Amino acid sequence: MLPSDDCDACKPSYLQRRLYIPDSGRIFSYAPFFFTFLVVSALVTQKVLPLLAIYTGQSKQENGYTHTTLTPWLRRVGYVQIDAKRVAAAACTATIALSAVLVELILCEISNTIDPIARGLALRATLTSLLLLLILVIPTLEIHSTVGTWSRQRHVLRNALTAVLLCSWLGCFWYLPYVPVLPDTLKRRSEPVPGGQMSSFLQACLKRIGIIGIALMAALAGFGALSSIWQTLGVKKRTIRDTDLNRKESGLASVQSMLDTKRSRLRALDRRMSEPSSPTKGFLARVAGTIKGGSNDERQALELEISGLETMESTLASSLANLRSIYIVQERSKTTIGKLFNFANVIFAFYCIIRMATISWSTMRRVIFPDSPASTDPVSHVLALLTTHYDQSLNYQAWSRQISFAMSGVILLLSFSAVLQTFRVFSRFLPTFLQKASNNLPLVISQIAGTYVISSALLLRSNLPPEVSSVIGEALGTPLDARFTESWFDGWFLAAAGLTVAGVMVSRKLGTPDWEDWDDAGDLEMGKMS
Repeated sequence: MLPSDDCDACKPSYLQRRLYIPDSGRIFSYAPFFFTFLVVSALVTQKVLPLLAIYTGQSKQENGYTHTTLTPWLRRVGYVQIDAKRVAAAACTATIALSAVLVELILCEISNTIDPIARGLALRATLTSLLLLLILVIPTLEIHSTVGTWSRQRHVLRNALTAVLLCSWLGCFWYLPYVPVLPDTLKRRSEPVPGGQMSSFLQACLKRIGIIGIALMAALAGFGALSSIWQTLGVKKRTIRDTDLNRKESGLASVQSMLDTKRSRLRALDRRMSEPSSPTKGFLARVAGTIKGGSNDERQALELEISGLETMESTLASSLANLRSIYIVQERSKTTIGKLFNFANVIFAFYCIIRMATISWSTMRRVIFPDSPASTDPVSHVLALLTTHYDQSLNYQAWSRQISFAMSGVILLLSFSAVLQTFRVFSRFLPTFLQKASNNLPLVISQIAGTYVISSALLLRSNLPPEVSSVIGEALGTPLDARFTESWFDGWFLAAAGLTVAGVMVSRKLGTPDWEDWDDAGDLEMGKMS
C-alpha cells in the first residue's frame, strides 16, 4: 500500500505533525522549559517586583509584592481573597517567564537540541499563552486599574466602563493592519498552515503583536536614548545631603499622618451613616447637624481631601525614591568602581548620540532615495560583520537589521534608571498621571518584554536556514516585510526622540529651582539655575 500525500512519514522531521499525546519518555524533554519558567518566575517575584515597588516609591506590601514562598501562599489561597494587585503580579510574572521560555525554545530550534516534538508542542503552548496574556489579560488589568483611579463609583459602573474600553482596545487591535499608513502587504491573510482556522487566527494575532512591538520598542528606545543623553550629559545634579533626605522623609511622614487621619474620619462617618437614625434626637444635636451640613456633603469633602493627599503622597514617595537613588550614585561616584560606572555611562550616552544620528541619516536617505539600503550604527555594523564572517551564507542586511533591533532592547535596559528619572521630571506637572502609571508599571514592563520577544522572533523568522525557519514559521506564520520594519522602526524612534526633546525644553522653561517644593522640582537643575 502506497503512502498518502499527507502521510507524516513522508515528511521531514521538522514538518511532521506534533498534535498527539507524548509518551512517558518524552515527558522529560519538557523539563528544561518547566525549569526555566519556575526559575524566572521566582526571580521576578523575589527580585524584580520588589525593585519596581522601590523605584515607584511604594512599599512592597502596598503593591502586593511580598517575599513569600510558594507553600504559605498556597495555604492562604483557601481563605484569603486574591485582590487585583496579586492578580497583576501573577500576570506580570507569567508573562516575563513565558517570554524567557520562548527565547529558550527559539535557541533550541536553532541548535536542534531537545526532542523536536516536545519543542513543537511547547512552542505552540507558549505562544498561545503569551498572546492570551498580552491581548486580553494584561490590558484588562491595566484598564480596570486605571478606571478605578478615575472615580470612586459603584462596581457595576466601573466594570461596565472597563468592558467598553476593553472592547474598544480589541477592535483597534484587530483593525490595526488596515490603517491607511500601513502597507497593503499587512492586510493579506497568512498562507494556510497545518492547524486550521485556529493557527490562522493565532498568526494574525502574532502579526499585529509584531507591528505593535516594533513601534513600542522603537519609541521606548528613542525615549531611553534621549533620557540617557540628558541625564548623563545635560543635567547637573545637585549635591544631596542627609538633611535633604530627612526633610523629604519628614514631609512624607506628615502627609501620611494626615492621610491616615482623614481615612479614619471617613470610616467613622461611614459607620455613623450606616447606623439607623434615632427617632428622639435632642435639640442641640439637631442644631449641630444643621450647622455641620449633611453627611453626604461631608463624605464628598473627605473623599476629595483624601484623593489630593494620596496624589501628594505618591509624588512625595517618588521624589524621595529619586533622591535616594541619586544619593547612592553620588556616594558610589567617590569610589573607583563608581568612577568606572560613570565613564561607562558617558560612553553609552555617546553611543546613543551616534545611534540617533545614524537613524536620522538613514531616514533622510530613504526619503530622498527610496531604494537606498538602510544605514546601521557602528556597533550593529561590527556585530553583523562578525556574524556573516562566521557563516558566509548569512545575509548581512538581514542580520544587521536583527542586531539593530536587539540593540534597541539593550538601550532600553541600560537606560532604565535614566528613563525613570526623566519620567518623574515630566510627570511632575501631572502628579495624578504619575500615580496611575506607577500602579501599572509592572504590567507595562511585562507587556514590553512579551512584545519585544515576539517581535524579535518574527524578525528572526526570515533570517534562519530553511530547515529551521520551517519549524518556527509553522508557529509564527509569514514574516514581516523588511523594508516596512526598517521605516516603521525609524519613524517611531525619531518621533519619540523629538517628543522627548520637546518635553525636556518645556520642563526647563516651567521648572522651578525651589528645593523646598513638595515635589521634586528642585532635585535636578534643568541645565541652569536662576
